[in-house]
Amino acid sequence: MGERTIINVSTDGGPWLSGRMSPGLPTRFLAFGAVPKSPVEKAIGVKSLLKYKASFDAAVASKAEKASIVVSHLPTMSVKVAPFLRALSPQRPTHHLAFSWNFTELPKGLRLEMFKSVVGFIDGFVVYSTFEIDLYSEYFGIDREKIHFLHWTRRYVHQTGENRIEDYVLAVGRSGRDYATFMDAMRLLPGIRAIVVASKDNLQGLEIPKNVEVRTDIPFEEVRRLVNSARISVIPLKRADAPLGHGALVLGMFARRPMVVSRSPAFDDYVTEGESCLMFGSAQELADSVDKLWSDRSAAEEMGLRAFDFAMAHCREIHAVEWFERYLAGLPTQ
Repeated sequence: MGERTIINVSTDGGPWLSGRMSPGLPTRFLAFGAVPKSPVEKAIGVKSLLKYKASFDAAVASKAEKASIVVSHLPTMSVKVAPFLRALSPQRPTHHLAFSWNFTELPKGLRLEMFKSVVGFIDGFVVYSTFEIDLYSEYFGIDREKIHFLHWTRRYVHQTGENRIEDYVLAVGRSGRDYATFMDAMRLLPGIRAIVVASKDNLQGLEIPKNVEVRTDIPFEEVRRLVNSARISVIPLKRADAPLGHGALVLGMFARRPMVVSRSPAFDDYVTEGESCLMFGSAQELADSVDKLWSDRSAAEEMGLRAFDFAMAHCREIHAVEWFERYLAGLPTQ
């Protein structure tokens, strides 16, 4: 098999899986992103316009390089790429895989109609929970066979030595978070310290209890350190039917942290209530779950270890590589 060219287009223009594919499957990655480089692009300064430029450049490259596949990341980028691919090669557009087809809020009205008009141009979609397959199939009119489930994956960073566990509860994340319920729960636990890592918008209008410390705009490595050292990790979602929080979930699983998460079908492919996590649907239930894990540290650590074992078996970056290699091998050669 000859070398396959993969066009990767995302907001940050990152390399994605470049350099991580198996030697037996020769590949070449070309990356495009909405990151301003030239003085003109910096002058434009509008992210949406830069996304259109990155999408057009990716489509042009896919035709010129006879690429095997274009991989776009997140829906807003995917729906910009798809029309360009179809317009430049109407007879035989490059295979298009929409990775991370995931929404904080589902589009409505004219925006929904725009999405529906474009999804038919996309050949495959990757989601992070089986719950999303039926959700997006029905909502956007996508053929279920085109929607592929893959566990959220990230590169596992081995922790050298023992983590120094500190006495605090941690809630981290921005998209779709319900920090109002978290704050209400912590008011019921005045003797337990908590840290929230979120954006200022997440916390607007909320009264912060005295036992809760807020941190915003901190580097990811500091987030990772806080996760690794937390006594308990909490993921509160605004809506149970919102498929969000997987990144924070897997980060906590790799850290072996006992977790309390919103009772949501989005988490059912990763954790089992009572075995590898506790779940909640109200502030009182969240407070009771935190208190239970805080009081029984042996049971809490066992819960964290079960979550860690699952993440090691399903959520490492190598699992995304292996899945993508299988997907790529099933495509016709150019």
